[in-house]
Amino acid sequence: MKIRAKVYLGFGIVVAMVFGIAYMGRHSINEIVFDFKNFDQDATRTLQLSQLDGLAEELNGNVQMYIFTGYDGMVQKARFLEKEIDSRINALLSRETDEESLGYLSKMKEHLGTYMENFESAIVERRLRSEYVDKRLVDDFAILSGMLQTFADQDVSDVATGEAFRKLYQMRRAAADYFKYLDTSLVNEAKERVLEVKQAMANMPGGSAFATEVAIGTFVESLDTYEADFLRAVQATRAYLFLVNVVMAGQSSEFSYNVEALKVRGFESLHELRNKTFAAADDRRKIVLWLTLVAAMGALVASVLVARSTVGPITSITDVLRRLASGDKKASFDASARNDEIGTMAEAAEVFRKKNLETEGLLEESERMRGELDAKTGQLERANEEMESFVYTVSHDLKSPIVTSQGFIGMMRELKEMGEPDEAFAKLGQLEKANARMVELIHHLLDLSRVGKVDVEVEEVELSPLVDEIVESYEQKIAEEGFEVRVQPNLPAVSMNRVRLSQVIDNLIGNALKYGHSLNGNPNVIEIEAKETGDAVELYVRDLGIGVDPAYHEKVFGLFNRLDVSKPGSGVGLSIVRKTMRSFGGDVWLDSALGKGATFRLSFARVPTLAYEI
Repeated sequence: MKIRAKVYLGFGIVVAMVFGIAYMGRHSINEIVFDFKNFDQDATRTLQLSQLDGLAEELNGNVQMYIFTGYDGMVQKARFLEKEIDSRINALLSRETDEESLGYLSKMKEHLGTYMENFESAIVERRLRSEYVDKRLVDDFAILSGMLQTFADQDVSDVATGEAFRKLYQMRRAAADYFKYLDTSLVNEAKERVLEVKQAMANMPGGSAFATEVAIGTFVESLDTYEADFLRAVQATRAYLFLVNVVMAGQSSEFSYNVEALKVRGFESLHELRNKTFAAADDRRKIVLWLTLVAAMGALVASVLVARSTVGPITSITDVLRRLASGDKKASFDASARNDEIGTMAEAAEVFRKKNLETEGLLEESERMRGELDAKTGQLERANEEMESFVYTVSHDLKSPIVTSQGFIGMMRELKEMGEPDEAFAKLGQLEKANARMVELIHHLLDLSRVGKVDVEVEEVELSPLVDEIVESYEQKIAEEGFEVRVQPNLPAVSMNRVRLSQVIDNLIGNALKYGHSLNGNPNVIEIEAKETGDAVELYVRDLGIGVDPAYHEKVFGLFNRLDVSKPGSGVGLSIVRKTMRSFGGDVWLDSALGKGATFRLSFARVPTLAYEI
């Protein structure tokens, strides 16, 4: 049988088993989804009931706020909440099928309606109370006090009128205090004050033209009107308080009770559904597991039968091809006895192996040539960059002493022609300084040009004795400038050319002696420290001098860059330091800020990798 037929047969058996398992799995998942939908419906209903309870609490809060403040906006909000709660109850009723739950929902709807009916009655009584307290009683009192004031103006009786005034104001204060504190004793007190006012009016003499019995009778009638309005306001107050604190509170409690009962039923239903779903899922899991085991055994048997005749050899030839693809030149597969597709693949693998040998040789040669080309290209690019920078800076900085020399020579010639040879000879000193400056620049440029161009020997150099030697060479300069040099004991060794390393450290110490004077009266200190960091050694040369603005941290390593031209120097030293460090695979950085000193950090590679041929 051909390999294709064997593979198709085995694949067909496995596919049939997979479809059987998929069918059972789909059936099980559909049942689980059905149970989950029921669970989700109960959970949603329970959540909606919790939201209803919250809305009911909010409704009750708005009602209490209205009763307390009389603000009509709370009435509108309470009515809106009642409609929202009623709408949600209707929605639950339309979806509910359980008889007991329907009963609870119907009771909730009934209690909500009763609650709002009583609230509307409370609104009427609350507004009636406001009408009496805020307007009628005020108007009644104004009438009474006006009449008493008229009696007083007619000189009826100062004593009787004053007593009536006093009792009248006590009556108003008792009435006002009742509506403020809702103390029943204040109602009785107000009624007693009414009687006392009437008694005071009865004791008033009637001899005056105005204080007739008719006038006093009119006053008493107005007083009776005030008392009647006051008692009606008391009745309205007690009515709406009774409705809110007793009737409506009871309806609210019954509403909450029914909500809680429905929530309990919902939680019980959720628990029951949960247990049912877990039990059903466990049963289906066992069925699918057994079916999977049977299918796996069948697939295993089919796979073994197919593998014996096809998969094994195919795997072997595939491994050979993979090894050949990874560059293994010895990988091979003996299929000389086979005349099927595997034999053909074996022949192709052998051709591939031979071609692999040829390709590997070509790749090695190509990589070698490309490496040489990259190295040469890098060297050429660096050389071009350095040449461009060098030509620019040299043409710029060497021009200055030459121009100076030419100027002094011209002046000397003119002085001589003017018959003043002594003045001409006096200019020789300045001419010598300009020439000396040019010679110094040339020497430093020669030092810079030798970095990376002269054959040197890389060796392991102990830093401690080398640094001590350089510091000792600056001993007189250190004393003259008032510096203290602190060197860390037992500095580590680095791999570099000793002469070049000495030149680097010498430049940095000389630079610190120029610019490292402390600005705040502290001692002038130069610190030299080192530490080992994995694959490198770092050396630090630190001073407490004027420091360098971060904007110039890179510029100080350029040719002829001097931030303080008042200090002696050529502006080439730090360029030599950086170029030397990089030529040995290291580098140098400046960490500084104005007024906070400067730290030069040098990094030495454990194994120097020369940037280019030296």
